[in-house]
Amino acid sequence: MEEVFAISTFKNNIQKLTARPEDGCTSCKNDICAYLQDKSFAELWEIGFLKGLPLLRINKILIGNSAQHLIAEDGWRIIILCDYLFRKITLLHIYPKLGKHNKDNVTERELIDLLTEYIHERGKEKITVHRLENLLGEI
Repeated sequence: MEEVFAISTFKNNIQKLTARPEDGCTSCKNDICAYLQDKSFAELWEIGFLKGLPLLRINKILIGNSAQHLIAEDGWRIIILCDYLFRKITLLHIYPKLGKHNKDNVTERELIDLLTEYIHERGKEKITVHRLENLLGEI
């Protein structure tokens, strides 16, 4: 995978997580890119299913936090939307399992809100494209 899409919630969470190096979250962009570069769309389609329709899925992937030396089970949680028709991945949300901004899971309401935001931003062409080789730099 070379590029991914992202909604505002994901971009805001990345900014919040990386704002203070002492929180141990500075590696999140590197960790995400390293993980996603090695995965095909088909692999991501099958990982961590949460909700879905025949051609759309919301999945949760677990990624290690290299800055804190945490394995995937204790590291990042990334909520992605997989669009089977266009074979595109959209990053919806990121949060750590451990640390200052920790969270165990997303609620049903949060999933609905993320999907609503995706639909709204897609309709208004606000979803941004990011290159993995450029640490999620916008295209």
